[in-house]
This record gives sequence, structure tokens and C-alpha cells, in this order.
Amino acid sequence: MLTIYTDEQFLFGENPNQDKSLVRLTFEYNHAQELIDYHQKINGETIPNYYETDNGKELFAEKIQIFFRNQVPNSVSGKVSFVGSNSNPLLIEVDTAPYPIYSSGIDDSIIPQTVPPTYNETLIPIIPNGTESNYIGSVMLVDNVEYVIHEVDNTETYPKFIVFKADASGAILNLSTVSNPETEILVPEVGSLFMIVENMKILLFGDNQIIQGLV
Repeated sequence: MLTIYTDEQFLFGENPNQDKSLVRLTFEYNHAQELIDYHQKINGETIPNYYETDNGKELFAEKIQIFFRNQVPNSVSGKVSFVGSNSNPLLIEVDTAPYPIYSSGIDDSIIPQTVPPTYNETLIPIIPNGTESNYIGSVMLVDNVEYVIHEVDNTETYPKFIVFKADASGAILNLSTVSNPETEILVPEVGSLFMIVENMKILLFGDNQIIQGLV
């Protein structure tokens, strides 16, 4: 392990735990973070009605809270096999199926070969029973478009996801969204690869979390 500060070397050496991992957090500064509070002048001219913001409303944090997990979040990937409508016009139902990795080549060990052929690598969408709620509120990513998951149906061979349609502008739809006929709405394309990671907000205070606050 490479440490560049004396304090880091001390922490590493004094850590009594078997896991000697050190995590370095860095924060990037951007002038845009100050625009609301400190955007006093533009091209040398004072903005009309400018006033200093109360310190309690500044955009700078004095304390951060970090949440550690003892394992990486679970994820599920596969193929969008069918997209159907829902009684709620803002929702769609997405059936899933295994997604073959065509670049991995056909598995020649299978004789006779299946139709369609079996590939050496295939992404199989599986959600363990009892963990469906971990994915509610998470995002189904399909062709770089994010669809928020409203419900998970895990009663069939492969899970079905009831998700919100996506606004082409990038806005996320929810149950309180008012339908706008002029807005282009996106839905997943059948045959596309999807990826979902557990909703970390739901798992934030689960039994497998270690919570550490830093000042």
C-alpha cells in the first residue's frame, strides 16, 4: 500500500484490525458551488439586490457522515424480453430473460447444440426470494436511460419490473407527475441489456451497515 502522508502511515501501523484498508476521500472544488452565496459581481458589475447569505445557509459543509458496508451491493442484469402497459399510464411492465454475451462465442461442449445456441457467457437475471424490496426505488439502466423501479414481481422464472417511464429531457417521473402530451416519453427497447443495483437508501440502516461520522 502507498501512503503519502505521515498521518496515514501512523493510522496504518496503529490499526489493530486484521483489515488494514485505508480509504482516502477527496473533494473537488468548483466555483459553481459558490454562485448562490458569493456571486456578487459579473464582469465587474455588482448584481442588483445582492446581499450576503446567512452563514447557516452557506453551501459549505462542516461535517460529513460516511456509511460503510461489509459487502458490495447486489446487482442484477439481463435482457429486456417484453415491455407491456400498466393500468397507470406512467408505469410500464418490463419482463426479463437471460442476456447472452455473443462475443464470448458459442459453447461447443453442448452437443447437440440448442436453438438458439448457448453461449459461453450469459447474464441471468436472478433476485433471491425475500430481497425484492431492496430494488424498489432503485434504477433500471437500459441504453443509458434510467427507469425508476416502482415494484418487483419475482413469482416467475425471471423477475418482472414495474418501472416509471422516462422523460426524454432526463427528468424522473413519479406518481405525482402530471402527464404532458408534448413531452417525449421513453420506454426500454426489447432485446436491450439492463442493469440494476440495490437501492442503497433502503439498505442504509440495515444490519450489515457500519456507520461512522466524521467531523
